[in-house]
Amino acid sequence: MDELAHPIAQAGFNRVKPVVEKTRRRLGSRLKGCRLRAIVAHGVVSTGAQTPGLFGFQIPETTPPSIPTTPRTAPWVDLSRGDKNKRRYRDMDGRKSTISWSFVRRRTARGVCGALLLVTGLFAGVASATAEENGAAQWPLGVQTIAAALLPPPGGTEYFDYTLFYSAYELTNSNGGKLVPNFHLDIVGKASRLDHTWNVALDGINFTSGVILPGDYQNVRIGNASTDTVGFNFLYLTPLYVTYASGPWHLLFGPSVFIPLGPYDVHRLANPTNNYFSFNQELAVTYLPSPRLDVSAETTITVNGTNPATNYHSGADINTDFGINYVAFPSVPKLQLGVGGFLAKQFQDDTVTGNRVGDGFRLEQFGIGPQVVYYF
Repeated sequence: MDELAHPIAQAGFNRVKPVVEKTRRRLGSRLKGCRLRAIVAHGVVSTGAQTPGLFGFQIPETTPPSIPTTPRTAPWVDLSRGDKNKRRYRDMDGRKSTISWSFVRRRTARGVCGALLLVTGLFAGVASATAEENGAAQWPLGVQTIAAALLPPPGGTEYFDYTLFYSAYELTNSNGGKLVPNFHLDIVGKASRLDHTWNVALDGINFTSGVILPGDYQNVRIGNASTDTVGFNFLYLTPLYVTYASGPWHLLFGPSVFIPLGPYDVHRLANPTNNYFSFNQELAVTYLPSPRLDVSAETTITVNGTNPATNYHSGADINTDFGINYVAFPSVPKLQLGVGGFLAKQFQDDTVTGNRVGDGFRLEQFGIGPQVVYYF
């Protein structure tokens, strides 16, 4: 692969080879001019009591939802990652933007309802120095901007299914030039999520267990080399979420772990797994002062293990997602207008075999922009 003329690629080609294994979480910002050729589909099946404020979104039995929420995006579905070299990101018409389009369907014992959700974020003021191995964090940024602290009611079980189609054609350096020649990537991803709230309540405190299992097919071409790979990415396991509700306030606390799954080969261009464990702590709050207003925020702290195949250890980071959504037109209660964003910062250096990588290779990123939600 003598075509890889960039110093980063030459000095650490083993890090360039598996670089696309994490693209499902950060391609939107790292790949200049990337095009999203995707419909992210969420299929939802719910059992148990049907009450307002469920985790997926609200569907009152006789009235349209005033504060609909959305299933959390799978950890690998993220279009707002940063780059290792400090720079700003632009799409093909020059704006900094991320777009996701999703279809959500919930079926309960009392009927079937559907919702089409279009969320568009035009992020301004994004300046980043992304770190961690291959330039991506485990936890996706900017996905918890709608009803972040809501989970199923006691005795309720919810299943979510996510599908992603993604295509990108350029990997760029800090100056906007090509990092590697003839780059092209196609991803077909799938993730399943199951949440169950135990039928135990203690003065407004509920307990929920959850699991997410994503996998994907990747085709990547760099220079004259190409790789096809398929497999599971990881198991995201949350043994126990603890939630509390008091009036308009909803709080969430939950420790989780990323368990790597699937095959990993350091000599391959792409791998379905990151090949290291991570521990994640979620802290979320949602404030619903009226049926028309949702104010939410979630902070996550991620502590990473070491990739045994490369001896690369990604430093720990902290991220806060936030969002405000409002039913601006009472005559159209299914439409919400709002703003969402995130602030992420890595507080530990990256290391290889105990030695610091460069200046520490720390992630720093901020994004903010409008979001639109519509249910039908």
